[in-house]
Amino acid sequence: MISSTQISSISRFRFWKYGIRSLLLTGCFCIFSFGQIFAQSLSQPSETDSKALNYYMEGMRLEMGGEFDSAAKAYLRAVRADSSSATLFFALARAQLRVGEIQDAENALMMVAKLDSVNTDALKMLAEIANARKAPETALIYLQQILRINPDDPYTLGDVAETYRALGDSLKEAETLEKIFDVNPRAIQALGRAEQIYLNSKQFEKALQLYRKLLASMPDNTELIERELRLLVALERIPEADTFIDSVVAAHPNSGEFIALKGQYLGNVKGEDAAIKYLEAEILDPEVNWQPRMMLGQIYFEQKQYDKAIAPLQSALKDNPALPAAVSFIALSELNMDRAEDAYRLLENYIAAFPDNFFLHYLLGSVARDLGTLQSNNNLLEEALGVLTRALELKHDDQQALHTYATTADQLERNDLAMSAYRKLLKAFPDDDLAMNNYAYMISEQETDTENLLSAAELIQKALRITPENPSYLDTAGWVYFKLGHLNAAREMLEKSLAIDPTNREVLGHMAEVLNALGQKDAAERYRQESQKVE
Repeated sequence: MISSTQISSISRFRFWKYGIRSLLLTGCFCIFSFGQIFAQSLSQPSETDSKALNYYMEGMRLEMGGEFDSAAKAYLRAVRADSSSATLFFALARAQLRVGEIQDAENALMMVAKLDSVNTDALKMLAEIANARKAPETALIYLQQILRINPDDPYTLGDVAETYRALGDSLKEAETLEKIFDVNPRAIQALGRAEQIYLNSKQFEKALQLYRKLLASMPDNTELIERELRLLVALERIPEADTFIDSVVAAHPNSGEFIALKGQYLGNVKGEDAAIKYLEAEILDPEVNWQPRMMLGQIYFEQKQYDKAIAPLQSALKDNPALPAAVSFIALSELNMDRAEDAYRLLENYIAAFPDNFFLHYLLGSVARDLGTLQSNNNLLEEALGVLTRALELKHDDQQALHTYATTADQLERNDLAMSAYRKLLKAFPDDDLAMNNYAYMISEQETDTENLLSAAELIQKALRITPENPSYLDTAGWVYFKLGHLNAAREMLEKSLAIDPTNREVLGHMAEVLNALGQKDAAERYRQESQKVE
């Protein structure tokens, strides 16, 4: 049984997934027009007709006053007096729906449809009732009747598409959605759903036809062009794809966007050498803008031909200074050619232009940190810390940026900042063994409290379970054990570390400290001297 709440959408606005519309028969339907129409239809009214009209007018008065139950009873008396009027039955159905008498309303609407076969309002309401009863087959019958009367009604087509979806007939749904677009070319959402259906059901030819239909109205839509290309490639219809992309470029002469798209296509289908050959020829034309130059630089970068990548990337950046990706690729190319200072100067020059670009801030902070470390330059390290602070404001939980920030703060002996960064890392990335190691080592260097040292021991043990053969982690474990007074355990860890990397100056120094604490003075002195020999 259907409750009044189930059918309430019949007298209200509702959302339709391909657009927004109201059901045509709201409670505010102009009832005065019905009275006029009904009265005009009575030439030389009989006594029965007069009774029906009086009951009908009474029903209108009650309905306007919100007395829907009484209005329904008045309309019922009207149809009993005159059972040949579709108008009376429609008024009765409307009032009955208002008071939740769904079955009676459906019966009245069926009388409307019988008396007036082209009354689409009644058919729509009957379809709504059927859908509310979860009887989409019945709803479809009514909706198809409406379409025979008005084949181009987009709202009814939308209801038909939804009904096919409820029936599980996705192909019929997609075909109906295409009809919606034919009627209303702004209904792009409808074709989006149709595309998904065709692709999922492997109806690739229909998908291609759909793309071409869309491209006819949106010939410059790069996304659609890419979709058609991808589908043609997936179907191994390469000659057709070649012809298609050539036609696109021919239709947009000197368009860098479409030249770059063809370069991308060639790279994916015929190899990067084919893409390079094409793009190098195209960028000789000064009328062609930055996109092909940017793509050529990226291809060279991906091929690790960093020296060749820089020139087209610089040219793209000159054409369009608002290209953070070009700055990044140039800087990374310089770094890969061991030209850190050139990368630093480039990033310094452009960073102000991209105040909200996380990666450029991270990259500049990382380069400044590396140069500051190499040159023992605290000014560069301070600059790195500031830039990395900005990077983390833009992306507060980036793992690599937090690591770089923490090590920079550690180098500047800003222990509070470094330890805070490691705590953030371990909260966001609890399995980050490098953060565990570094934080544990900082605790061992800063703390003497046993409880804190024990927490450091737990951290480094967890790190070693993840990476058991890391010599730095073994050294940290040895140093934490030394601070806890577990000298033999400390020596064992340091021996394992030196077995993997026997020339680590810091570990040799740690071993000297441990052996000295164990009373093995001569051995301790040998390790101390060995550590001093290491550069």
